[in-house]
Amino acid sequence: MFSKMSQAGGFMEYSSNNEGNGSQVQNRKVSVRSVTIKQFQEAPDVSDDSPLLIDNAPVDILRFVVIVRKIDVEATKVTLSVQDTTGSLENVRQWINSDGGEPHEPNYSVGDYVALYCSTRKYNERRLLNITRVDPEISLSFVFFHQICVLREHWHYTGSKPLGAVQEPKPKAESSLFVDDAPPEAKNSLSARILNALKSEPDGLHVRFLSQNLGIDELQILQECESLNNAGLVYQTDDNTYASSTT
Repeated sequence: MFSKMSQAGGFMEYSSNNEGNGSQVQNRKVSVRSVTIKQFQEAPDVSDDSPLLIDNAPVDILRFVVIVRKIDVEATKVTLSVQDTTGSLENVRQWINSDGGEPHEPNYSVGDYVALYCSTRKYNERRLLNITRVDPEISLSFVFFHQICVLREHWHYTGSKPLGAVQEPKPKAESSLFVDDAPPEAKNSLSARILNALKSEPDGLHVRFLSQNLGIDELQILQECESLNNAGLVYQTDDNTYASSTT
């Protein structure tokens, strides 16, 4: 079983029982990484006995936050088709210990957000996912939280943005989203408002949150963030739904 796992990823303790002339419990720590489907699909090929590498860092357990598109229940396994904003996965399996009774019925449905914890293995030159745990009833807040984790861990392993650097605290206006410290090239524009909002939140913001708080259409927010990204003023996730200031 798995236990003592941080929601943000990192490591978890893995326990396995070996039965023979007595019961032995072996404990080891395995790495857990919040990832997108695209990151998994673009991971480099490795040998059979090597862990998956994402951002050149080994990962034992992958955590995806996805929408369930299809569920196929059989006596010994549940097979899912799932999707996030970066791609889709077919035939992701969770194997079931069956005692010959009724098939296992999942406690989630098509259209639900779920968190999938998956191990990987190589079979016939293909990298397969095996579901070790499913957390159902995921809230929209947790979806955003997962995206934050994906972004921060990507920065951590690639060095795209230093984490934990000491910075001078900046004064915040009472509204918290409208600090007037945008660069001259973005003054008196929607870009300035977006930059001010992002600088007030060091961990970044989801475009939906920006849209709601700035009163601007979400598509327009995405377009402005892309322009700011091209100018080197913000970072964006692969799916462009989350942004953070570079300064």
